[in-house]
Amino acid sequence: MDKNYIHKFFDLLDYGRIFRRVSFIWVLWLTTETFMWAMNYASGPTMTQGLDKAAMIGAILGPIAGVQAWVMKIFIENPPRKEEDNV
Repeated sequence: MDKNYIHKFFDLLDYGRIFRRVSFIWVLWLTTETFMWAMNYASGPTMTQGLDKAAMIGAILGPIAGVQAWVMKIFIENPPRKEEDNV
């Protein structure tokens, strides 16, 4: 395989910010799934009540909030490159 094609492929990943976009979409999906789980857990019949149920939901949603903040920081601090930067 020609090295030029490999170089173009990695340029596409770098300049197109593919990993940045995929991670952002993954975090949105993960947040939605976790929120849906928390709603079902809170409204469903379980053996725990009150504070125990709230502590369980907080223990699950807390790390998700940290991941959201981390990905948003990366997304905001690294704006997409302009077309003239690709040359």
